[in-house]
Amino acid sequence: MSDVLKKWDLALLEKLFLQAGDIALEYFQNPPAELKSDESVVTLADKKIEELFTRYCDHAAEQVYLIGEETVATHDEEYILSALNSDCCWVLDPIDGTMPYSIQLPMWGISLGLMQNKVITEGAVYLPVLDKLLLTDGEKLLIKSLRRSEPWQEFKPAVSPLGNSGHIAIGQYPAHHWRFTSRNQICAWSSCVGSFYWLLTGKVSAYCGNFKLWDIAGLLPIMQRANYPVLSVEEPHIPLDCDLNKDMFELTDTPDRWRVRVPIITACNKSTALEFLSKIHRTATWQE
Repeated sequence: MSDVLKKWDLALLEKLFLQAGDIALEYFQNPPAELKSDESVVTLADKKIEELFTRYCDHAAEQVYLIGEETVATHDEEYILSALNSDCCWVLDPIDGTMPYSIQLPMWGISLGLMQNKVITEGAVYLPVLDKLLLTDGEKLLIKSLRRSEPWQEFKPAVSPLGNSGHIAIGQYPAHHWRFTSRNQICAWSSCVGSFYWLLTGKVSAYCGNFKLWDIAGLLPIMQRANYPVLSVEEPHIPLDCDLNKDMFELTDTPDRWRVRVPIITACNKSTALEFLSKIHRTATWQE
């Protein structure tokens, strides 16, 4: 394997995700876990997977940068600004869904996005328990099982057969602060990868939540190619897209750095997303 991942190389990405998945599964039965300063969970597997990607994706001398959940705080402001404005910045969540991972639920995965001059151009997510790698390849979506050495197949999103009566996946903020007036079953999995993959495969009908950049960087290009709108809950006419220049993430050096400015809702189409949004009563404002 090359020492530096400088472009969206499917063969190299496949090998990296397979190695990362093996690391995650090695610890899955009993992952050593601890709490970070924000009281979110981190495991030894998170750290080891980020170490793996760091070896290939963090080479500032060659203008290849990594914004990773577990290591971004170790970089100075010069590095971060260079990364944001570079032609090759990898955005990694080594395990998105560390909470379900830490209690042996399958709704977690590894997320990687390629950002070029603040635009996320390509994305990939790998769900090791399901052994499914879903990624963009130009304007196409491809999927394959890594451990069975299957060929790439074109991915076609599926819509929940339950329609607007289907299950809703939500993040922790709306779960704690908002009220839902529908009879839909609600799942709070603490995983963008799990929630979005279950949405794209027709297992849930919508997702509502907030996140940081690394939670969603691998998914935004996938959602764009799938034509699934990702909408602001406060201004649903404004989509969250792959261009970070549109100021929808906090990128300045503040305590909220990397966080999406406003929670989002997404579904297979805009009318479905708006229907679910109408059932959400935001009993606390986002700023609270």
